[in-house]
Amino acid sequence: MRHLTLPLLLVALLLGGCAAPLTRDEPPTRPAEPRADPVPPADAPAPGHPSVVEPAPGTTGAVLGLLQRANNAVIAGDLRTADALLERALRIEPSNAVVWHYLARVRFVQGHPEQAVAAASKSNALAGDNRAVIASNWRIIAEARRRQGDADGARTAAERAAAVAP
Repeated sequence: MRHLTLPLLLVALLLGGCAAPLTRDEPPTRPAEPRADPVPPADAPAPGHPSVVEPAPGTTGAVLGLLQRANNAVIAGDLRTADALLERALRIEPSNAVVWHYLARVRFVQGHPEQAVAAASKSNALAGDNRAVIASNWRIIAEARRRQGDADGARTAAERAAAVAP
């Protein structure tokens, strides 16, 4: 259950633009159907498309703890701390595609599209056959390239996301 809670909170909070921190007394406000990515992709996921990217089964307890702390930082609107915690997780598990994926999300929301592309590309290189991670990374890359004014690059990345999507 812990594996599902973290990605769901990251998704909801990153989509919410890291608004004011939530307290335990106030329910989170979410869109009717949260997306897997912090960016609204040009191609909406098809029905049945996985809505979260979960940590890999072999992820260590230390990295899971850092992911949880990063999630708490996102909840508090502290993207700098979330970024640092994800970097720390990568020092422990540098080949963890899911940690690279979440770093790409945070970097995108921080307004660093070029760094988001780099982290998402690294995640793709490590993702193996995890099509959910790869497709989600391509959607981040597409939106980052769109924000950089690269319409052709954005279109190509969106096409790759659609081709890989589970």
